[in-house]
Amino acid sequence: MKKSALVVVVTAVITGCAANPVTYEGQRVRYIDNDRVAVEIERYCEWLGDVSGNQGNFFTADLTSERNMMEGARNDLRNEAGKLGATHVVVQSHSSVQPEYAIGSIGHNFTGSAFKCDSQEIKQARAEEA
Repeated sequence: MKKSALVVVVTAVITGCAANPVTYEGQRVRYIDNDRVAVEIERYCEWLGDVSGNQGNFFTADLTSERNMMEGARNDLRNEAGKLGATHVVVQSHSSVQPEYAIGSIGHNFTGSAFKCDSQEIKQARAEEA
């Protein structure tokens, strides 16, 4: 019994320290937080929906670095966009959850818009406008 409890605690500590991984679908999604590029994406690409990504909670916050929480939340955002078949996700906002009782933040949240872009269609649209 003690051995299985120890395994659960060690597993929680190890997984609590890591960023959320990027899924296969998420790897195919480009993360866009540049306003100039975002305008192009919004203009030429098909909007698929709004998505959000999060990492962190009260229990694992002290075990996870700020960097890993931010990276995990970005990865989660890309994963959610990937589920919609997106090629790009344009970040709309980022927030850090920091309650008064906590020393640091206990989580990060990103919201964005998922888009499907076809590079050939974009090139053609630009050429027609010129």
